[in-house]
Amino acid sequence: MDEITGALIGIALVLSAVFLPMAFFGGSTGVIYRQFSVTIISAMVLSILVALILTPSLCATLLKPIPKGGVVLHGRFFTWFNTNFETHRRMVPLCAGAL
Repeated sequence: MDEITGALIGIALVLSAVFLPMAFFGGSTGVIYRQFSVTIISAMVLSILVALILTPSLCATLLKPIPKGGVVLHGRFFTWFNTNFETHRRMVPLCAGAL
């Protein structure tokens, strides 16, 4: 997480430096750009907050290691999804090789 945090903050600062001044343009172009810049900045801030706060906690919840000899306690959906994903993952090289 330490490797990506600096990049996310840097991207947020650069995009804010680009789009924030657009919110203060005057005239008719200012009216159009104001809505655009506020939308871009708010979406970017929300996205970065999710990336820095919610995603690590979700990963910590879902990606717990399975103890040795333990039973996987996820539901039928995850078992179905993993089975189908592995089947399709094995089929992609076969299909690509046939082309």
